[in-house]
Amino acid sequence: MARISQKRIGRRRGQTSSGGTPILLWTFIAMALFIACVFMFASSAIDAAAGNNDEVKLQIHPFISDHNDVENTEQKQGEHTIHQNMPPTNQVHEIHDGKEMGKEEPLASDILDASLEHRMNNDGEPYYHIVFSTDCSSFQKWQSYLLFYSAMKAKQPGSVTRIASGCTDEEEQAEQKFQDMISQTMSPHFKVHFTPHFSKVKDDKGNETGKDYKFFNKPFGLLHWLEHSEETLNNSDIVILLDPDQILTRPITNDFSDLQANVLPDKEPKTKVQHGSPFAQKYGFGASWLKLDVETITQDPKTPARISNGEAGKHFPAGPPYLATVKDFHLIAKHWAEFVPRVHKEHPHLMAEMYAFCIAAAHVKLPFQMVASLMVSNTGMGPRDEGWGLLTNVPDEDICSKDIMSKYPLPSVLHYCQRYIVGKHFYGKRRMPKDIFTCESPLLMEPPNDIHEKYDYFVPPHGTHGQDENKSLSKEGARRNAFMVCALTRMTNEAALFYQQHHCETKKDENIALDMWSLNKIMTSSL
Repeated sequence: MARISQKRIGRRRGQTSSGGTPILLWTFIAMALFIACVFMFASSAIDAAAGNNDEVKLQIHPFISDHNDVENTEQKQGEHTIHQNMPPTNQVHEIHDGKEMGKEEPLASDILDASLEHRMNNDGEPYYHIVFSTDCSSFQKWQSYLLFYSAMKAKQPGSVTRIASGCTDEEEQAEQKFQDMISQTMSPHFKVHFTPHFSKVKDDKGNETGKDYKFFNKPFGLLHWLEHSEETLNNSDIVILLDPDQILTRPITNDFSDLQANVLPDKEPKTKVQHGSPFAQKYGFGASWLKLDVETITQDPKTPARISNGEAGKHFPAGPPYLATVKDFHLIAKHWAEFVPRVHKEHPHLMAEMYAFCIAAAHVKLPFQMVASLMVSNTGMGPRDEGWGLLTNVPDEDICSKDIMSKYPLPSVLHYCQRYIVGKHFYGKRRMPKDIFTCESPLLMEPPNDIHEKYDYFVPPHGTHGQDENKSLSKEGARRNAFMVCALTRMTNEAALFYQQHHCETKKDENIALDMWSLNKIMTSSL
């Protein structure tokens, strides 16, 4: 909890007036005023100690601080420099009945929204912020639209923010226009936050090497949003960090107590995200990050990140979705951004930013409650590693049903970072037309509902080896791949129709569909 900064009130001693007023009289008046001030201050302190939460709120904007004294600082984050210019009017404020006590009036542009409705949902839940990091490419533009649409369909509470890094001025204008369109048609709480370009790799002297590691954008973009967001962020708000190639099947909240809908690996797991208790999807890399030189990465020979393999495998093989309070996420993000360039220097590969996250969380002593059911992605994973166990409750006839998301508790997120194929029915983000959400683009060809029963094999799409090649699928593999192909294809088409209904003068020709396996347009009437 951020401490409330108090403004010290100076007092003048009694003094003789120019009109010769007796010093004793002025002394008496001054003592009376002093006693009154002390009484008022004590009364306020008693109310605060009593936990009068209905009248007292903490607001942090646009920076997050747990310190009374806020200074202008320049923090070195690994090989990057993050500037934190923190004017006094943006410190933590104490609010009574919507008015700031003991503070100077801020500038009009810094006036904060003090409404209770902005901070809490109608049911008393904490306020939720889903965020995801992208660049400004057309490849991640359509992914962003799909994620926003899925959040709208799932009725996700709170806000959803795309963190877009490294845009040119022209790209930023185009992306803001695109986001305004999303906000107007889906939700005013769907936003975009622009950041500088963070992905350049630098050497020990801070010089650019000419190489990029695009995943630098995630920790640095998150930190930038936490410290510069136009939204009001409270320490107890819940931040949910996703990847852009993820869609929601149901709302994500801080409550995991329903063990029929959530798979928690531990015997006595935590079930609520709160201060000191972050949650995340369990990923399959175990304690492999401990092989890195964590002492050099943290620049601390006694770093708390040097833990046992057992503890590392239990609490830190974390990946998106990540959930934590604003306070905890800010603490992790500062170290994540600091450590990730050093991790990348030692391990210049795909997993560098995820390993850096584990090291940062362990270094600040924030072990994660692992959740198996938050996400599915790899159809070959075990039911206790990803949320595939929930799919065993779905009968065969409903695997490709259009009602599956409303009828059954499914993994909260579908992470389509893999390719999914049953027979020649295919879904993969790399083959998706980048203009899928336009008036001109056709819908995707939807598979029949029984593809998992028709095929016990898959055929990689043309171009993989230059020729067709049947590869076998187990019954469970066919079910899982069919589920992903059907659910992702249907969600994409729903989003495309939503776009068409709100932005196009003519309807899409549903007699023509794009076959994702061949990338040919097919007459659906001939199927």
